[in-house]
Amino acid sequence: TVDEVLIMRNMGSQSTWGVEFDFEGYVVDNLRVNGAYSFDHGEYADEMDGDPTAPWKPQDQIGGNQLKRMTKHKIALGGTYTLPTDIGDFAFNLRYYWQDEVFFDQYHSTAKYAPAYDRIDTRIWWNSPSYKWRIAVSLNNIQDSVNIQNVPEAGVDSPRHWFVGTPRTWGVEVAYRF
Repeated sequence: TVDEVLIMRNMGSQSTWGVEFDFEGYVVDNLRVNGAYSFDHGEYADEMDGDPTAPWKPQDQIGGNQLKRMTKHKIALGGTYTLPTDIGDFAFNLRYYWQDEVFFDQYHSTAKYAPAYDRIDTRIWWNSPSYKWRIAVSLNNIQDSVNIQNVPEAGVDSPRHWFVGTPRTWGVEVAYRF
């Protein structure tokens, strides 16, 4: 076996800024829409990164690279249409989410990278007139897109692990409020 030593150190200077917008409201009776957008800019300002305890190892160029685990763009849009009836309210909800590419290390290596992805979720439900009963059916990640959520740090000889988001998932809910 090989003993590995993890050295924790600062990455030097960096520059970050961002902006977010969100909205929610009714565009017509019974149709509520919402959404959000975020832009995050973060980059390493120092040009080189290297191990100060091992000066014989080459320095890596990281200046201008996007900060690890920082997604530049994210978009979320959703809407819910509610149809009131004598036997209760029926509602239909549709949600869309898109996330830009992300790097899980400062070197922008393809082994620790997740491409942009999107997903669509939907939910249909009925509420009784008294709102004591609710029956719902949902389908998340309709297009069954694979999305990498994290690639943790690992030693040189350690196996690589990717944590992925949930696949297409169905759900059924029956609820009663006391």
